[in-house]
Amino acid sequence: MKNAFLRIGMFLLAVGGMAIAGTRVVDVERSVRAERTAERAFDWQARALLTQVADLRAAQQAYVAAGQGEAFWMGRVGTLMPGVRQRLAVLRKASVTPGAAAALDAAARIADDFSKLDVRAREYLASGQQLMASDLIITEGVELTTAAADRVEAARRQEIETREIVLAASERRLADLTEHLQTSTERERASIAREIHDDIGGSLTSVKFDVAWIARNAPEGGLREHALAALEMLEHALGASQRIMMNLRPPILDQGLVAAVQWLAENFERRTGVPTRVRSSRESMDIAPDIQVVAYRTAQEALTNVGKYAQ
Repeated sequence: MKNAFLRIGMFLLAVGGMAIAGTRVVDVERSVRAERTAERAFDWQARALLTQVADLRAAQQAYVAAGQGEAFWMGRVGTLMPGVRQRLAVLRKASVTPGAAAALDAAARIADDFSKLDVRAREYLASGQQLMASDLIITEGVELTTAAADRVEAARRQEIETREIVLAASERRLADLTEHLQTSTERERASIAREIHDDIGGSLTSVKFDVAWIARNAPEGGLREHALAALEMLEHALGASQRIMMNLRPPILDQGLVAAVQWLAENFERRTGVPTRVRSSRESMDIAPDIQVVAYRTAQEALTNVGKYAQ
């Protein structure tokens, strides 16, 4: 018994360590979610900027399009430019890739050149030089907006590729941590289950036999009544130890996943009265022990949820 309680104490210490590991898993999981959110936000902002650049090009070209109102489209360009600059600044701040940052800086310089070109185009139009304005917009204006869009797209691609690499590494780390935590938990479960079966269960059974002998041989009266009451408590303790052991790691799992899930279903039906059937394509499955444990725990959790919440 002393060894068993010592082992339980060690198990509780191990649980504390696993709790710390579990906290680490949660932290990494949050980090992965944050990285994924940041990647999607960058991608969305870059695509929105590409749309703004295309709108900017179309609005400037409308200066010299037949039947269009110059004043309206000049106002439109004046409205779009601050939005383009703002989104470029947002993307530049969010970028974690040197190549993407350089491409965005280049796009910002091109935006400055476009603003200067737009001033010249407006001056041509104001002085009645429609042909000069048209030539400037159709050649240099298109060239600048195309170059800006190319830089933004290059930045988007480089940023997403880099973030995907970082995300893949984080997800692998998360998977490794989760697997280590699961393996450690199951190892401790199996160890304490063996201790309960071999030491605590055996000791309780021995005590039960001794108390039963006392109850049989004691004269009528208080001693026999106390012995019978003790027997009842021992039966309860043995049953509780069996339930704890089975919940920690049922020995039947050593016979394979199908047998373990079948036992789980039968036990669930016996406890709840809910008809439960297990369908399997084969009687045994040649799969790794750690995968068997995960599958068993999944089935166990599913049945627990059915027992709690199903109507």
